[in-house]
Amino acid sequence: MEEKEKEWMPEFKNGVLEIRLEDVEIGEQISMGGFSTIHRGRFCGIDVAVKKIFNPNINEELMS
Repeated sequence: MEEKEKEWMPEFKNGVLEIRLEDVEIGEQISMGGFSTIHRGRFCGIDVAVKKIFNPNINEELMS
């Protein structure tokens, strides 16, 4: 019998649930603030909100 690959499962590390980005579907942006944007998303078949945090001090000049 062939050994099956162990299916990856989210797990808690130091009190934080760690997941893989590839397991999250990121949809439309629904809100924006000074330091983040909020998007609709899906994780393991469940509707979720995805918060993307950014540094407002980074501009095009700093990125080049």
